[in-house]
Amino acid sequence: MKRNYGKFLIAVAVPLLAAVAPGITFASNGVNGGTCDPADSSTWGPVTWDPTTKVSATARIYPGTSIGSNSSVGGNVVIGVCGTIGDNDKLNTSVKLGAGVTIGNGSTLGGSTWVGDNSTIGNTVVTGSSARIGKNVTIKDGPGTLTIGGSSVIYDGATIGVNAKLGSSAVIGLGASVGDGASIGGTSHIGDGAAVGTGSVISSSVVVGANSCLGGSVAPCSNPAGAVAVGYDSNIGTDTVIGDGSKTAGSVTIGSHVQMGTNDTIGYKATLCDNAVLGNNMTIAGSSRYGCY
Repeated sequence: MKRNYGKFLIAVAVPLLAAVAPGITFASNGVNGGTCDPADSSTWGPVTWDPTTKVSATARIYPGTSIGSNSSVGGNVVIGVCGTIGDNDKLNTSVKLGAGVTIGNGSTLGGSTWVGDNSTIGNTVVTGSSARIGKNVTIKDGPGTLTIGGSSVIYDGATIGVNAKLGSSAVIGLGASVGDGASIGGTSHIGDGAAVGTGSVISSSVVVGANSCLGGSVAPCSNPAGAVAVGYDSNIGTDTVIGDGSKTAGSVTIGSHVQMGTNDTIGYKATLCDNAVLGNNMTIAGSSRYGCY
């Protein structure tokens, strides 16, 4: 799961343009109201912001960027070409946004947060400091309180659902999905391509392997929406499916290619070995081993 954070943000090697007078706005960020394309400099319009917005003198804002009303851009912030910043947003000191980033209304990015090219952050999303958000990431509308914990890492192409929350130093892998209202505990790792279903609760320090499916209707899950709860310090292997309504206690180990049914209960320190298959409504006692041959 460890990767080079540097790939998240492509250096913007184009000259800055002087901002036009505050209050001049366009229907979109491109020239003459057209679409601003980060790959085509001929489409980049001027930098614009509303007169109620405060922009630090040390911020660097590149062409084609527009900023709405009552927002603030802190010192040493960098906003790449064709950025769109909404109303009532706050970009704290040393935030770095790649090209084509869109931020909705009422969101706050903690100091030294990075957001990669062409990512979208919705309304009322709040990140802690030093979060790392990759390219082509979608973070849907937040609850207005902390959504992405400090020092969390969200890799390219991941999706975070409405009102979902990540604890500090959580890691979301390439192309992974976190469903609406789900909660990922601090220092937990969700593997590449894994899907955490709607309303699911993953406690702290849990490791979920690549392409695993934890309840809900988020692709690649095919089962109906249903919350899953996984206890702290648990380890879930690759290509594992945990059915709707199932719950585990803490320190559980679930191997690779395990198939759990719906409404199963796994006790404290229990082990489900690789390729184990459980039916529905099963209970596995604490410290026991299931499917181990």
